[in-house]
Amino acid sequence: MNRPGIWETVLAEATSALVPAGRSLSRAQDSPAVDAIVRGRARVYTRTSAGRQTTIRYVDPGHLIGLAGLFGTADSYEVEAVTDATVATIATDRFRLLLFEKPELGLAVAEEINIAASDAVRTVLAGAGLITGRIARHILAVGVEGPDGRLVARITHQRLAESVGTAREVVTRVLKQFRHDGLIEGAAGAIIVVDAQGLEELAT
Repeated sequence: MNRPGIWETVLAEATSALVPAGRSLSRAQDSPAVDAIVRGRARVYTRTSAGRQTTIRYVDPGHLIGLAGLFGTADSYEVEAVTDATVATIATDRFRLLLFEKPELGLAVAEEINIAASDAVRTVLAGAGLITGRIARHILAVGVEGPDGRLVARITHQRLAESVGTAREVVTRVLKQFRHDGLIEGAAGAIIVVDAQGLEELAT
């Protein structure tokens, strides 16, 4: 949504809220809405029949979630803030009116849907790969730059396991290997990234 004035138009009609890292975005089932990520990062995911989570995409500032609802599609997904985030929400009905009032918004929405679809395909393909790659990708996704410039992912082994759709024991084993390889360091309630490039190579 980087077209001049478009992002500002959407935010002017929205209600913003702070969502702490690890918290889900929730709303009443009968109140469909479009969410705009203003600050931080969010994760869109669904659940398998066995209850395991499958990440669809990561969403950064300047992008929207929930556009399928504009066209009557009832997507089954959940959204979680992976870092502290500011999320602006606009009711679907109001967003539809904006599309009529601001024709230039339509092209921006089409571009955003294309970005979302491409992101989802890349994320799902990555998720079909080795578990080491999925874990590396999520650590990088939730990491926030610390005072020393290194990424710090404040996430427990259990939350990491849920996010990548595996067992906690598997995550613990992979993280032990990452530490052995000099990719990360452990800290209380956090994972410190020592070699971001090495993790990126595993995540691709």
